[in-house]
Amino acid sequence: MDDIKSLLNKQSPNEPQQVSELKKYALATYDISLKVRVTSKSYTVLVPNAALAHKFRLDKDKIIEECSLDKALIIHIG
Repeated sequence: MDDIKSLLNKQSPNEPQQVSELKKYALATYDISLKVRVTSKSYTVLVPNAALAHKFRLDKDKIIEECSLDKALIIHIG
């Protein structure tokens, strides 16, 4: 029987398709890596500075369409 540590190491968290699309979009468009938090009502994106947050807010409709988001997109600076 496997111990808990080995079971947890084998189990990889399944990331929703939308999260991976958001990360790919940010890397391709702005050359940054994002932190994304998923709740039942939204995708919260953590961007490194205010300038990028502003760009994300301007492109919000395009991002929602390209990444096929089915929840609200929230942009935080952090």
